[in-house]
Amino acid sequence: MMFTCPSDESGESEGVSYGYSAALTYPDGTGVMDEFVVSPSEVGATCDATPSQAYPAGGLIGDGATPESRHSRGIVVSYCDGHAKYIQDNLASADESSEVYRIFYRPREEGWLK
Repeated sequence: MMFTCPSDESGESEGVSYGYSAALTYPDGTGVMDEFVVSPSEVGATCDATPSQAYPAGGLIGDGATPESRHSRGIVVSYCDGHAKYIQDNLASADESSEVYRIFYRPREEGWLK
């Protein structure tokens, strides 16, 4: 199944191993319009996460799901411009200066998202 990562051994994923950025959704469940993503190459769209389930039931990074290091202490992130990147990051620490923290939890503060 394309929504399940072969490295996901958490048993918490309900068939989905990835989370979607809560920064890209409004409280009513609608998504932000493309023109509000000022720097699409900087804003994370999806990544390895747990626990996760298919959106809209859950799976939002920053609203229930959290990034999960399952690839040699790093995660695979897809960005709003379509590129993907492996980021080696200590996700256990809530280091607000980490790349993963910034792209999922602070895109508006960074000026990448209106």
